[in-house]
Amino acid sequence: MPESTHMVMWAMSDRTLPRTFANMEGFGVHTFRFINKDGKSTFVKFHWKPKAGLASTIWDETVKIAGADPDFQRRNLFESIDRGDFPTWELGVQLFDEAFAESQPYDVLDATKIIPEEVLPVRIVGKMVLDRYPDNFFAETEQAAFVPSHVVPGIGFSNDPLLQGRLFSYTDTQLSRLGSVNFHQLPINAAKGRAAAAGCPFMNQQRDGHMQMAVPKGRANYEPNSLAQAGEEAGAREDPVRGYKTFPVGRAGPETAYPAGELRRPLQPGALVLPVDGPGRASAHCLGVGVRAQQGQPRAYTHRGNGQPA
Repeated sequence: MPESTHMVMWAMSDRTLPRTFANMEGFGVHTFRFINKDGKSTFVKFHWKPKAGLASTIWDETVKIAGADPDFQRRNLFESIDRGDFPTWELGVQLFDEAFAESQPYDVLDATKIIPEEVLPVRIVGKMVLDRYPDNFFAETEQAAFVPSHVVPGIGFSNDPLLQGRLFSYTDTQLSRLGSVNFHQLPINAAKGRAAAAGCPFMNQQRDGHMQMAVPKGRANYEPNSLAQAGEEAGAREDPVRGYKTFPVGRAGPETAYPAGELRRPLQPGALVLPVDGPGRASAHCLGVGVRAQQGQPRAYTHRGNGQPA
C-alpha cells in the first residue's frame, strides 16, 4: 500500500537516526485550521525546527552506539540541560488557503503527503525551550495526556480523515489509560502560569465524574442558560471568545479516494528526502535490519531518482 511504503521510506531514512535529541525535527502529518474572529479559515501545518540544526548519524555509527552505549542520547540530553545548554526548537507554520490546496497535484489533507518548503515556506511564530527534565517520571511523563481534539479558540479541524479518527480515539485512549474523565485536572495536564493565574478561560463543560478534583459551583454547567445564579457573572450569555466555533464546509458531487494522478505519487519521500540522505541509503538500512529483496516484491520498493514507481 502507498501508506505503508511511505512510512517505511521515512523510517529507513537518515531522519530516524538523529545525532542527538536536540537535532530532531518534527512536523505534524495533519492539517488544522486557524479561524479568526471574523470566521475566516486558513489551513495550517505545524513544524518544529531544531535550533541546533538537523543532524544524523550514519548506519554503521548508529549500530556501534546502540551496542556500546544505548543510553547515549538520553544521557546527552540530561547533561545538556545540566550545563545550561538547553535544547530549543522553533515553532513554524505553513499557512495556505483553499485555492492553494486545490492547485496542488496531490491531496494536501492526505497524512502521507507533505508540502515542500520550497513551495510553501515555513514561517516561525514561536519557540520551545527544554530547560529541565522530569522530577518524577510517572507524574510528569506517564500521566501526560495529549489529545488533538483539545484546542484553544482560534484553532479548528480540517477534513483530514486520519485526524477525524484521532479526534475521537485519543480521548477514548486517555479515558482508558488514566482511568478518569477528569484526566485534564492532573497537574501535568492542567493550565500553567499566566493561564492558571487568569482562571484559565479554556474550560470544557464537563462536571463531576470519577476522581473529580475540583468543587464546581452553580446549578448549570452549560451556556447560554437562563439561570441568573448558574455560576455566570451575568447570567445567560454566549461568549464568542471563549466558546469553540466550528467551521462549516459544504461538499457537493462525487469524490474519489485519490485525485487524478495520485496513484503515481506513493513515494513522495523518495523525491524529497532520499536525495538529501544519499542514493541507496534507505535501501542499505532496509538490508541492515534484515529486509531482503525477493522476486515478486511490490513495485513500490523499486523507485527512480524522482521518487516515482519504476
